[in-house]
Amino acid sequence: MRRKAKRAFTQGCIQAIKRQVYCSIGESAQMNNETLPTLKDVMRRVAATVCVISFDSPDGPQGITVSSFTSVSMEPPTVLYCVNRLASVYMHLKDVKSYCVNILHANQTDVSQYFVTRADDAEPVNWGVIDGVPVLKDAQCNIVCESKDRTAVGTHDVFFGEVRSVAIRDDVAPLGYLNGRYCQFISDD
Repeated sequence: MRRKAKRAFTQGCIQAIKRQVYCSIGESAQMNNETLPTLKDVMRRVAATVCVISFDSPDGPQGITVSSFTSVSMEPPTVLYCVNRLASVYMHLKDVKSYCVNILHANQTDVSQYFVTRADDAEPVNWGVIDGVPVLKDAQCNIVCESKDRTAVGTHDVFFGEVRSVAIRDDVAPLGYLNGRYCQFISDD
């Protein structure tokens, strides 16, 4: 019964996301080539925290940089992130049983770029392991999750995960992304 309730909750979240997108461009508007640049322009103005989703694969630890991450529920503790199905690591990522959302620290732009470009340069990653899952040791926070659901929406999949454990760095200085550039958030503390 609990599994059916979780699936219904997940489907409700997806429908709410779809309604927000469609309502934001007008009830009667169609998503077409004229409205997409407008939505992209709006989304460039939404500040996001930069994260790397890390997971184990047959080739060893892998990751992908994302800025589409958010919490969904505190009971059960659930988060989500989105990935384009054309991403190079998608085929590995879609089948993982567990993963880590690594919220990057402000000094980790090189780590973010590494997972974006997959350059042959030296890997700037300090790997660790929590609950058997590869994590970025120097991240702002590590959120280890068990994969719960994956739903296709347009060009992307929305991945839902139930939180198993967290690790938090003392200072609060996450890496941000705004208008196509990295940025830092300023705290009053």
